[in-house]
Amino acid sequence: MNKDSDYFVIITILLQTLLVITINTEIIVVENLDYLKQAIPFINLIILIMCVISLISVKNIGKHRVYRTKALMMKNHLKQVEELIRTLQVERHENSKHLQAIQSLMGLGRFDEAIEYLDSITEGVIPQYEMCYIDHPALSALLNSKKAAAEKNGIEVNISLHSELANLNIPSRDICSIVGNLVDNAVEAASEADKPRVDIEFLQDHDSYIIDVYNNGAAMPCGVDVFQAGFSTKMSEYRGYGLYVVNKLLVKHKGQIDINTDDDTRIRIRLPHKVQRY
Repeated sequence: MNKDSDYFVIITILLQTLLVITINTEIIVVENLDYLKQAIPFINLIILIMCVISLISVKNIGKHRVYRTKALMMKNHLKQVEELIRTLQVERHENSKHLQAIQSLMGLGRFDEAIEYLDSITEGVIPQYEMCYIDHPALSALLNSKKAAAEKNGIEVNISLHSELANLNIPSRDICSIVGNLVDNAVEAASEADKPRVDIEFLQDHDSYIIDVYNNGAAMPCGVDVFQAGFSTKMSEYRGYGLYVVNKLLVKHKGQIDINTDDDTRIRIRLPHKVQRY
């Protein structure tokens, strides 16, 4: 769809250029321009219509690009969740086999061997990541998948929960998009640090939920509009839409965002509690 729009704009501009060249050629070659003078109003109307169509198409291209970027980011989120589910399924399969072996040993009365087998499993085993649990299943799954993916690449991710999200009045897709984009940006920035680290903290006060996302990578540049669509310190067509999407969603849900960039970067967002009606 987006490629078709690109081609349509190019063809429209080429037709406008061809029309202007044709008129100029006629003016140079033809001596009697009476018929051309009569046709000028219609020609101007055609050019005006083509210009309007081009402007509308260009605007639509921008919208399609944003939608396509959102779709790619959502696809990435879903891929990470699928990887997490696959990992858990493998671990469950392995654990079930160990449990069956231990059960068999205990059923035969060989308790010492069962204890030895259990010790051999647990000895030196360190979980690859700690699961975090919050009362928001979609966001919990997203955070765990992001954490697992980041730590697989050597990036430490710490999640601190000092608040539940029971009264968060925002659709799951929107809160996941907000947090997912912030975490993605933080992980990417931290990946360039010597000891990459990302901290995610959930807090709340009397009227707002607070989500802090910190990374120890390079600080964001000052004096630029980081919420502008397409802005990025990385050169890529699909970069630079994360904070743009986050800001749009926060405006939609009456939230706030604050960016503190000294040596590191800490982004704090505030989301209102659901209004309680009595």
